[in-house]
Amino acid sequence: TIVFPLLAPTTFFLLVVNTVYALFDTFGIVHAVTGGGPGKATETLVYKVYNDGFVNLILGDSAAQSVILMAIVIALTAIQFRYVERKVHYG
Repeated sequence: TIVFPLLAPTTFFLLVVNTVYALFDTFGIVHAVTGGGPGKATETLVYKVYNDGFVNLILGDSAAQSVILMAIVIALTAIQFRYVERKVHYG
């Protein structure tokens, strides 16, 4: 068996950061390739925040969507912290 005595906290941190990155860092790809796509087919929440805030200047909607996006990130981090932190061994 392989034991992660001091690598477990780093592995946990990387799991959280990479999950958030994979889910929410799609802006560049969507903007460069499809621009939201035909009929907004590839528009993600991050791209919608950009469109509403900077393109259409609907700042209130964009701010509310940003708060929802932040809540999603906090919830994902809390879920991962609750279930993965049990497996982290420091000694």
